[in-house]
Amino acid sequence: MRNQLVYYPTVTRDPFRNRGRITDLINSGKLFADIGLASLEAAHDRIMICGSPALRRRQSREPAQFVVEKAFAER
Repeated sequence: MRNQLVYYPTVTRDPFRNRGRITDLINSGKLFADIGLASLEAAHDRIMICGSPALRRRQSREPAQFVVEKAFAER
């Protein structure tokens, strides 16, 4: 277990060492292989994914394993 932040920058379009959507990298296991940690477990892991206001999310009123925070500054 690490007690430090793991910074893993990714891009979706331009050539870069970590390329792809973070959700795809999580689902495929590539993220965890790259950082040398086990995959996420909802019982004790927490992550924050930042994106634009257009970032799509699941529309449901059912309880789930995630929280969406709307915190965007408009110009």
